[in-house]
Amino acid sequence: MFRLLQSTAFLQMAKSAGMDLVIFDQEHGTYGREVLGELLNFTRAINLGAFVRVPEISRGCISSALDCGADGVIVPMLESAEQARELVNLAKYPPLGRRGFSSMGGHSRFQKVADCREFFARSNDATLCIAQIETANGIREVETIACTPGLDGLFVGPNDLAVSLGCPGDFENPRLDEAILKVAKTCAATGKIFGLHAPQTLLAKWLPQQLSLVVSRLDLEIVARGLSEVSNASRELFARGEPPDNP
Repeated sequence: MFRLLQSTAFLQMAKSAGMDLVIFDQEHGTYGREVLGELLNFTRAINLGAFVRVPEISRGCISSALDCGADGVIVPMLESAEQARELVNLAKYPPLGRRGFSSMGGHSRFQKVADCREFFARSNDATLCIAQIETANGIREVETIACTPGLDGLFVGPNDLAVSLGCPGDFENPRLDEAILKVAKTCAATGKIFGLHAPQTLLAKWLPQQLSLVVSRLDLEIVARGLSEVSNASRELFARGEPPDNP
């Protein structure tokens, strides 16, 4: 998940590393529409999947991300079937929703749309609407949320979910396990995508439950870890009286 990095070079590295997709985080990140549009143009050019986690359910957030060329949107803190239906309305074209139509843009690879009906059908199939379940209210309503026509998946955010359940930071808490299991079973029963953003240990725990949308790192974490490794290695060399390989 990208929150800060804006260089297309990092996207090319993600593709070269074998990643299937990246997520641009507008909820906690710094991406405005102009920058997001350029990054999404690049991901499409190199056939790297790209989702956008929007900050809220609104036409300005959801339509903007999709018109820029996102393959799908993730909405945080989604808690009701009513909110899920509004997400679908804003992200899908008729007859599933009421997404506004622009005949040319990032979403059409900057080609003019000739056949609206064909384009609507193809876009609706290809555009994923993902509800992020990360509150106790969301867990209580998860079954009705999942039954929303046009909703494609449920994505668990364990940090905020643990906070909402009264066990912040405790990824081994039985209450969190029970909540995630409910989401997993609901996805299996309704044919929805089951996603999770978590450390590797937690991802491994839930893989047997048909977990298919896996997000394990932030760009900030990757860069910070790399810098720490270089710094620590250099300090250890100096402590032994040896110069670093790359001063």
